[in-house]
Amino acid sequence: MRGGLVLAAALAFAGGAGAAAPTDEGTARRIVGTGSSAMPAWMPDGSRIVFHARRKDDQQKGFATRNVWSVGADGSGEKKLTGGTKDEYHASLAPDGKKLLFVSELNGSRDIWLADADGQNPVPLTDDPGTEDQPAWSPDGRQIAYAAFPREGGSFDLWTVNADGSGRRRVTPYDIKAGDGPDWSPDGTQILFRSPENENFLNNDIWTIHPDGTGLRQVTHAGPGVKVYSASFSPDGTAITVGMTGINGQADVYRIGIDGTGLTPVTRTPRWDSAPDWGPAAP
Repeated sequence: MRGGLVLAAALAFAGGAGAAAPTDEGTARRIVGTGSSAMPAWMPDGSRIVFHARRKDDQQKGFATRNVWSVGADGSGEKKLTGGTKDEYHASLAPDGKKLLFVSELNGSRDIWLADADGQNPVPLTDDPGTEDQPAWSPDGRQIAYAAFPREGGSFDLWTVNADGSGRRRVTPYDIKAGDGPDWSPDGTQILFRSPENENFLNNDIWTIHPDGTGLRQVTHAGPGVKVYSASFSPDGTAITVGMTGINGQADVYRIGIDGTGLTPVTRTPRWDSAPDWGPAAP
């Protein structure tokens, strides 16, 4: 269970390629230091990270307040991948590193778009009047999990769609209000998500479910007053990392076994540490 952990706190990095996966409080270092950066995701080979960011120069030019960027794992070579006139965010790279998913508001609704890994040749993968958000590739690159509420006045549910846009299906039942940051297990048999989706992050937990909608299971039991944020699987699928209430009520990153045992802090800082993504295993 080895790999690096990247989290959103102006994009900080805990551990590193070849470093032991976090089992107790880790050492974080900043790799992106300008603007507001969030929702990082590793490239499959561990060389770069994609994320979205608000940048002052974009706002001054009248462009979107959020765009998708990439940066080297060491903080070098930052590159802007999208540049639409509306917000574009929540990026996810295909397992072979050749395609990029992101969310765009270009067409007046929140849709999932597909582009080359460098952001070129973007096309909409979904085009519904509702909201599709937070896409995540399956390990084999054949399916995409995402959160959506296609019904007016509805709540978030977890959905999957084939990589070519066909075969869309709802995975979770309506009544659990699933959503926020779905992530696939390395073997593709489970998808984790937060439920119930709400704006204050209270009274919710991390759950897993099989892509066919069976095997719904609760992983965390946060309890009253604890806020639960996004989560991701470890490279070997035996654990997850999750943002939860920590120091001074701010978010910190924790590790917990997939069986719900062994909750352990990875960061303990007064700043906001959340939206963690557990990077690929070291060779």
